[in-house]
Amino acid sequence: MYATIRNSLAGACVAALALLATAAAAQSEDLGLWRGYSDSAINPGPPDVFSLSLPAVQHGTFDGSITITRNSGPSQFSVVGLIGPNGGVSGVGFADGSRIYFAGRLRAMGDGSVRVGSFEQLIVDWDGSYDFGFDVFEQMQGGPNWANPGAPNLNGDWSGYLLSNSIETFTPLQGTISQFVTEDSLTSALSGDFSLSLPAVQVPLSMQGTVGLPAVQEQGLVAPFGDVMAAPGSERYPPSPCIVMFGTWNDPGATGLPAVQGQYLAFDSFGSAFSAIALGQSTALDTGSFFLPAVQ
Repeated sequence: MYATIRNSLAGACVAALALLATAAAAQSEDLGLWRGYSDSAINPGPPDVFSLSLPAVQHGTFDGSITITRNSGPSQFSVVGLIGPNGGVSGVGFADGSRIYFAGRLRAMGDGSVRVGSFEQLIVDWDGSYDFGFDVFEQMQGGPNWANPGAPNLNGDWSGYLLSNSIETFTPLQGTISQFVTEDSLTSALSGDFSLSLPAVQVPLSMQGTVGLPAVQEQGLVAPFGDVMAAPGSERYPPSPCIVMFGTWNDPGATGLPAVQGQYLAFDSFGSAFSAIALGQSTALDTGSFFLPAVQ
């Protein structure tokens, strides 16, 4: 099985690299820090934190790093690859005798202010063991329209709901957001812990997100907002579900509480999310809107 997966993904990477070699230089909005989660399709367990750093892209080629934080600690791979004009990505990386092969896509969601990505990946460790899985992540910092310092303050508790398009029901969602700080200034990077209240069960969700620089509007301040939420798989169904959100942070000023709101895509596995984000397939388990006002 390992040889089949290795040859299939490695072959896909090589083919994609050859195709992308003729692509124009990648857009500057691909630069920055992307962060989300990585889920193994072979080894059951909670999703690992995933980050992709793209400090520079030249003529469609990039070098950067991928970090996957497991229970045993972080593994940081130095990676090289290519980005096509449609956001297609393929590359390879190395870390302490281990190798990673990855392929997928970076793309804009909603009005284009929120950017997400998804890879399929194969990790081959120095001892010959391997792991195959999928990554789902969003652009936490970077791009020409995202100011790292000076973002609005989202620290604190948030409580609201998801409204499904298919069954027209409200599902309570509540949690806490923590915002990254650089040189005593709030950045666009967010993390948090949430709980989704399904019938007879509370589903814990870890979150990695981002908020952009607010623009002055007639009705107050509005800034782009996006996140990826991941839940651990169950014993009966090991794949981890995930939710991708994209929308806006809105500050109504003195008339009410700030809120984040927009659209969501819910997936029953990271593989399904990859099929939607990277391949453009309609694999979402559920779609709808979300509304999360701040808790005073």
